[in-house]
Amino acid sequence: MKTPNTLSDDALVRSGRLCPYCKSGTRIMDSALVYNGQSWGWVVTCAKWPSCDSYVGCHPRSQRPLGRLADKELRAAKSMAHEALDRLWKPSGRRAKEWVQTRRREAYKWLAGALGVRERHCHVGMFDVDMCRKVVEVCCEKLSEMRTAADRPVFASDGHVISEVFA
Repeated sequence: MKTPNTLSDDALVRSGRLCPYCKSGTRIMDSALVYNGQSWGWVVTCAKWPSCDSYVGCHPRSQRPLGRLADKELRAAKSMAHEALDRLWKPSGRRAKEWVQTRRREAYKWLAGALGVRERHCHVGMFDVDMCRKVVEVCCEKLSEMRTAADRPVFASDGHVISEVFA
């Protein structure tokens, strides 16, 4: 019987305290050990690392994991999902950080709706391989819609064609 203070395996995986692959605990180390001498801050690794090759980076200047531990396949899937999502919200030029953060929040809100998940659970760092593939799929569909919409002429209220389209 589960006591109220006992976290489920799923919650432990999401918190970075349990390896989802071998069910071992985790440890925190300098990322230089994982990234061939280049330190990017802290990483959370499986306690059996490197034989169990699962790890996740931490937020800057913190030991808080950016998501769940990931093996090579999931790290690649997360990277592709982030790249697809970033194409929807990241500006090509320099913008104010507040503007970028607003666009990022809007993109995640849209993504939550497209995936049918709660906004608070919509974070690529927490997704599994299948969900990352779904992220790529829905983002590619959205980008295709945006390009199609950009190819159509846009008319102003007075009937003239507006030459520039802002998505």
